[in-house]
Amino acid sequence: MRVNFIYTVLAGVCILSANTTAQVTLTKVADYNTPVPGAPGTTFREIGQPYVHNGQVLFYATNNAGMGGLYLYNGSTLVKVADTNTPSPGGGNLRDISFYAYALENGAVAFVASDANGPAIFFWTNQQLTRLVKNGDSIPGTASNRFNFFGQPTFDRGVLYFMGGEGESYRGVHRYDGTVSTGLVSSLQVYPGATLPHYFSAQLAVESNRLAFWSSADSQNAIFTWVNGAKNFLVSSNDTIPGTSVNFATFQSPPDMQGGWVAFKGGSDNYFQEGIFLRPFEGGAIIPVVRQGAAHPGFNTALTSFGEMAVDNGRVWFQAGGAGGQSLFLWESNRYTRLLSGGMVLDGPSTIFSSAPFTFNQNCVHQGVAALVVRFSNNTKALYLAAKIPPPSTLIAATNLAGTSTPIPGGTGNFLALGSAIPWRGGVLFTGQGAGGQFGLYHYLDGNISVILNQTTVFPGTTSTVASLQIHAVDPARVAIYAVSAGGDWGLLIYDGTTLTKVADNNTAIPGGAFGTFSSFSRAQFTGSGLTFHGTGSNNYSGVFEFNNGTLSTLVDSTRTFPGTTDSLGIVSFARQGDLLALIGQAGTNYQQTAVMLFSNHVLTVATTNGLALSDRTNRFYNSFYSLGFAGGSSTSAPWSRVLVLARPTSSKWPPASLPRKSWWMKTPPFPALLAGQPWARCLSSQPGCSSRRPTALKWVCFIIPLAAWNPCS
Repeated sequence: MRVNFIYTVLAGVCILSANTTAQVTLTKVADYNTPVPGAPGTTFREIGQPYVHNGQVLFYATNNAGMGGLYLYNGSTLVKVADTNTPSPGGGNLRDISFYAYALENGAVAFVASDANGPAIFFWTNQQLTRLVKNGDSIPGTASNRFNFFGQPTFDRGVLYFMGGEGESYRGVHRYDGTVSTGLVSSLQVYPGATLPHYFSAQLAVESNRLAFWSSADSQNAIFTWVNGAKNFLVSSNDTIPGTSVNFATFQSPPDMQGGWVAFKGGSDNYFQEGIFLRPFEGGAIIPVVRQGAAHPGFNTALTSFGEMAVDNGRVWFQAGGAGGQSLFLWESNRYTRLLSGGMVLDGPSTIFSSAPFTFNQNCVHQGVAALVVRFSNNTKALYLAAKIPPPSTLIAATNLAGTSTPIPGGTGNFLALGSAIPWRGGVLFTGQGAGGQFGLYHYLDGNISVILNQTTVFPGTTSTVASLQIHAVDPARVAIYAVSAGGDWGLLIYDGTTLTKVADNNTAIPGGAFGTFSSFSRAQFTGSGLTFHGTGSNNYSGVFEFNNGTLSTLVDSTRTFPGTTDSLGIVSFARQGDLLALIGQAGTNYQQTAVMLFSNHVLTVATTNGLALSDRTNRFYNSFYSLGFAGGSSTSAPWSRVLVLARPTSSKWPPASLPRKSWWMKTPPFPALLAGQPWARCLSSQPGCSSRRPTALKWVCFIIPLAAWNPCS
């Protein structure tokens, strides 16, 4: 069942501006009438916190017989991951399945439970259960400690991170990629500026081999970051709460991290001036999302308390409340919107309970799709998926191509919501949703709307239908689509106007035969007659591949070494122009080295690394590179051809110096441009004419690597 809600909020405090409207489509996944898979004759009762990834949702629940388990909704079907009748690989049945310590990535699940040997971390995929780390295993990096407890696991591009330890004598954050690492952060380390070891939360925020976490010692507490073995304060009692003269004194776990931003909850003593804030992972300005005293729309009261939050694609979802009840909000571009509140009628006659109405945390949002558990006044609960639908394209609105009065082609009823709209093949390519779980990718041309792909389309090479989709790349004649099937398969597809073709999926062998099948896909780009894309495999393998005329080939991959080292090349991102590839590459056990490289004629050339000073200062170094692309010209011989790179210096302090004329400096990262893989668009527009004016504090830099003679500011 899907329900749409639209609420308009007039911001009432200075950190918010203007009205904003959000549209949310709710799809019910489970409630107290839903049969429990794997337990015939039972229905769900207590439904725990959800974990979302690529439109799928994992959750813990008990049934009306009192048995607990983990369950996965794959976009169309509920399946059992494990319950207390599930045999353990270590003997006997599972027991004490954690109600919070679990993670999901591309249909694979990691979770904490116990068996006859005690607590362990288990891994589940394709109905197969494996025990990864167990009670009694030696803890690497310690003299004699052995694991006897585990905290919440977290995936990061196929690698598992977890907190574990032994009683009060040791706790640490470890990485598992076939073997358990030594503690990345542990109680063997002293809290900076204190005399006691770290005490830190079992809940971690992980992205691109970087950690954010809450920690305390000696009555101090802070939000920390960790990358490449270096641990730093992200925010502490030395930082002033924005808009006040008071410093932070308290923080709550867990923070969340996505797109280089960390969201956290903090305040002064006794939670005065409490609020939710954003700060770039590598430091910089603290951005207030919402604070005590902000308006509570629909209640004519102020917000006084805040629950957990999640950051996703530059938006922050959060819970907050005050006199009269609690609500779920979405913040974007200095505006927040109320989505749901206690007291609202939802799902027919059911009224949302006014006190603690939602179960929601940092794992509940991924790529614009959120999951939440709603508590009703009749003391029942239900789990929903919620998708924020962007406003329809101005192109669609201006020409009235489709709307909520338009019948869904190949479906029933009218569209309830419209998504992305892109000019294509003389018409408009757009996504749409309807009642009963209908969704699809459609093409408007000359007054007619045709279906490219929808919920009835069979995922190529399988018998399962498509459960979710995302547009990955478009050229004048083709569209590349990332799709997930109801059976758990996922991959890249191409539609050329008549035929839907599979490029590669999770069952496709990586060219070369030695690296298994693909484990993930990211950026894709049409080049000439082919599709170029980034993919990964097992054992930290990554590469850039081309699909052309039905043939899949490798352009560059981890079989090469990072120039100047003996380490395998890890590829993070790419851009392509003709036969030239620009790459962001990494090397080292913890990816200490990163570089922008050019690849042509089978030769890798390093353009710049995180060990090279910025062009105008010898004491500032690039910390990391985030995205890159080409601008100007159609080939490497064109006089205006060049590579544009979005990077981040190591320090947010700005030494007085003039800027190089080939750089554009920004105080905040450009979210839309980053997500589109085109940071240069914002770079060029943010400082027209190559202005040498600079902000008071350097946050981001967009710089140019020329490939031929050119004048940067002509």
